[in-house]
This record gives sequence, C-alpha cells and structure tokens, in this order.
Amino acid sequence: MLSVLNNPSKDSILNAQQATITSLYLTHQKTLINILCRMVGCPQAAEDLAQETYIKVSDAAKNQHINYPQPFLYQTAKNLALDYLRKQKVRDRKTNLQTEEADLQDIADQAPTPDIAVQASEEVEELLKVLAEQPERRREMLILNRVHGWKYAEIGAHFGVSKSAVEKNIRLALAHCLQAKSVHQ
Repeated sequence: MLSVLNNPSKDSILNAQQATITSLYLTHQKTLINILCRMVGCPQAAEDLAQETYIKVSDAAKNQHINYPQPFLYQTAKNLALDYLRKQKVRDRKTNLQTEEADLQDIADQAPTPDIAVQASEEVEELLKVLAEQPERRREMLILNRVHGWKYAEIGAHFGVSKSAVEKNIRLALAHCLQAKSVHQ
C-alpha cells in the first residue's frame, strides 16, 4: 500500500497536470486573448484561437508530461496564430483572384458585334456616296469641320472665303446628308 502512495500512477499525474493546465489557462486567458488579438487583428478570431490553444495543450497533457506548462501554453497560442495568419493570407489571395476574375468577366467587350460592325460599315459607305455627290469644296469644308474639328474661321482662312460662306456650305452639306438619310430609310 505504501508503494502505491509513494509511486503515483501515470493517470493521477496526468490528471493533476490536466488540472494545472486548466487553472493556468483560466489565469492567463485574458492575456492570451489580448496577445492573440494583437497578432491576428480580430477579437473573435483571438477568442477562438485561445479556446483552440486550451484544447491543444489539454490534449497534449493527456498524452505526455509537460515540464513547463506556461511557456508551452503561450508557444502553442503563438503557433496557432501564425497558422491562422498563413491561412488568412491564402484565403485573401484566393479571394483577390476570384474578385479579379469576376471583374474581368464583368468588363464588356469593347469591340462591336459583327452585326453592328456590318451596319456601321454600310452607313460609312452610304455617307461616302452622299459626300461624293457634294461639290468638292463643300465636302472638304464639312470634313475639316466635323472630322478634324476645324473652326469656321480656320476653314475660311484655308479656302480664302468668309466665315459666313463656310457656315452656308456646311449647312448645305449637312442638309444634303440628312435628306439622303431620310430617303434611304
């Protein structure tokens, strides 16, 4: 009987160690949560990691003797926080990739559809025919104004005519284009 008292069983040692771990965790719980919160930047995650720390240390204490339980507790918490941060980094990277892919899919193709391209080509051909029906000088004045953005005074100086003559020619050219368009519709 004396040998049983002097030589405690493995189970009783582990049970005593389990009680020590629980007491140690409860004593250091708030400090652990604060440290973990600073590491991971999220109070809820810090609380979850603190709980996970207790479970891991408690499980380890069931299977082996822990010589220095307090440093073991803090090191386990630190390791779990680092694992959490690594996983978070991977999740963030994956989320960013998914967001970029979604953004790329949302970007509309800037090229016109084949139908629109054909229609535009036909309209350009019609416009060129209508412009070809204009006197050369009037056609050039319209193109300089509408395509190249020249002002009436610049066009007048280029052709050696007044600004009002340019206005009249451009007005006539536009009227002819509009008349031709209404005929083709």
